[in-house]
Amino acid sequence: FSIEENNFGAGGFANRHMAFLSQDAGSTAYDFNYADGFDFCVTMNLDASPVDGREAGIMTDLFGFGFFGALPSGEIAAFGSFLPFHSFGNVYTNGTDVDLRMIYTPGAGEGQLPASTMEYIIDTGSGPVSSGAIVFTNNEGGIPSGMPQDQFLALIGVGIKSAGAAGGSSTVTFTNFKVM
Repeated sequence: FSIEENNFGAGGFANRHMAFLSQDAGSTAYDFNYADGFDFCVTMNLDASPVDGREAGIMTDLFGFGFFGALPSGEIAAFGSFLPFHSFGNVYTNGTDVDLRMIYTPGAGEGQLPASTMEYIIDTGSGPVSSGAIVFTNNEGGIPSGMPQDQFLALIGVGIKSAGAAGGSSTVTFTNFKVM
């Protein structure tokens, strides 16, 4: 799966291109709930020129966007929405492959202990590096479920924070999808 954009217009706003995980060939996005443990991995290659402002990876949509992927600085990090924060540091080189993996392990139940955990794993070619299991600290102790506005939607995509001057390009390719 590839997303390509060229010749950005001048401006100071963001745009985002995404594709949601689905069980019905893309007709609807799949909603993960508290008890739905998952292991999602994908290989990503972001080739951006200029690099400034481009980010790509695994994204989530619940109470705002969560993100796990490569930032313009080369940092690979997870943050936003209710995702537990973790940074692997500035380890990504523009135009190279990186394996991104998220493992969600449900806890005892919403609002109960032990809480759910999320583990982030990356591999830039030197072998896998793990964040370890990070405990959710939100009130639900994991992915909230049960109300229509509480849909946890997983997706992949690329975002451009600021178009800046006219011109530039981004190509992000996602391969080796695995959802368990």
